Amino acid sequence: MMNPLGGSVGDARPMPGRFEQMRQFRGEARQRAADAEQLRRLLGQQKIDAKELDEIIKGLRKLDDESVYANPETLARLEQSVTDNIKRFEYTLRRRLDANASQVFLSGTDDVPEQYRKLVEQYYRSLAKPGGKDK
Repeated sequence: MMNPLGGSVGDARPMPGRFEQMRQFRGEARQRAADAEQLRRLLGQQKIDAKELDEIIKGLRKLDDESVYANPETLARLEQSVTDNIKRFEYTLRRRLDANASQVFLSGTDDVPEQYRKLVEQYYRSLAKPGGKDK
């Protein structure tokens, strides 16, 4: 199993450029945590509960802790946990948003705008005629 800093899990030998990779990975984790916090604020403004996002943010903050990089197995588990939480959150959010979009379309009334009312009536009259097709 590979870890994000190169080498295999359990391989304690320093890799060339390992500290540069660690610094870069920590910086990316910091940026992703900031992005997730901004997303949480945006979702809050839309009245969408984003509690699941808190666990992701917590994991991303742990990935910014230098001590996590001392143990490749711990790092790999934390990285997998954050990835799984992101996938789960994305799936849940997508379902919520899809459900909200469906509700918007389904929540309208059956009233037809005035400019189309005569056309709709004509359409239904043509369907009611023998043969039931609009020609």
